[in-house]
Amino acid sequence: MTRDDDIKDTPRIICNSNGLETDHIFGLRQGARDYLVKPIEPGKWLEKIAALT
Repeated sequence: MTRDDDIKDTPRIICNSNGLETDHIFGLRQGARDYLVKPIEPGKWLEKIAALT
């Protein structure tokens, strides 16, 4: 996704059930702007989205 010129600037948040630090780091290295572990509280989700704008 980070190599596709049409969408490379679109911010991404990974939502995963795995909370391992290695997965978090890997996701950010792949171009995600943030990483959330499920279950996600609605307020936290909205907070992260607001931070992207």
